[in-house]
Amino acid sequence: MKKSREFLKEFFNTMDLPSDEDGLISYVLDGFTAERAKLQGLLDDQYSAGAYPDKAIVENGVKLCDSLLSQKKDNTALLILMT
Repeated sequence: MKKSREFLKEFFNTMDLPSDEDGLISYVLDGFTAERAKLQGLLDDQYSAGAYPDKAIVENGVKLCDSLLSQKKDNTALLILMT
């Protein structure tokens, strides 16, 4: 859990993380659901109009979020996948 908290602090640029496992899992699911929506929005809007640079990076970000969120029923796997 310590490594996951360190990753989340850096990724989301925050110091305010829940200290309990259930709260942390909820934070992860909410955060990466929002991140996926943001990235998908870029693909649907800006990147659909033309060949913007780094489109593959944004597509990969969506895939990574999907992979992470697919573990939402297994708390341990979800936290391990982030580290």
